[in-house]
Amino acid sequence: MTTSRTSAAWAGCLMRITDGAGNRLYYMATPPGLFPQIIERLGGTGQLEEHTGWRRVVIEKPFGIDLASAQSLNAQIHRALRERQVYRIDHYLGKETVQNILITRFANTIFEPLWNRNYIDHVQITVAEEVGLEHRAGYYDGVGVLRDMFQNHLLQLVSLVAMEPPASFEAAALRNEKVKVLASIQRQTPQQ
Repeated sequence: MTTSRTSAAWAGCLMRITDGAGNRLYYMATPPGLFPQIIERLGGTGQLEEHTGWRRVVIEKPFGIDLASAQSLNAQIHRALRERQVYRIDHYLGKETVQNILITRFANTIFEPLWNRNYIDHVQITVAEEVGLEHRAGYYDGVGVLRDMFQNHLLQLVSLVAMEPPASFEAAALRNEKVKVLASIQRQTPQQ
């Protein structure tokens, strides 16, 4: 009797999956030039409609190559998706060491009261890993190491290290504190 109940439960689960009900997450770890086409096709086939659960799209950086291309990509995405359905991510933030920065800073009673300009003279961020080009040469030809590592990964680390404690650990509160840090960085010119 238990076996038939289990089989019936699995059949119901499979039916729910195959009839299109439930939540869906589309993760795009693809070349950036394909983002608009994929989203357009998902939208055109109704796969982004939220009648039977939520739909989310995760887009891994790079998100455009400059402000104009990022704005264009945003416009294309918003033709099929609402902003709350879109997650723009940098996979580097998923590294355990990077995630531990917030814990070390704000949940550690030894470091938290000392982590400020009164006690820290300067910060050096070093990429202490070997980044091989074995399968990424084509990617770097189009994007460039400076844009990949500095503009994205290292500036994320700078913002995590230098930001003020967020009001909460909700995404918007973290983002707002990171933006304050990035806005306060002085632009450098080639002459400097």
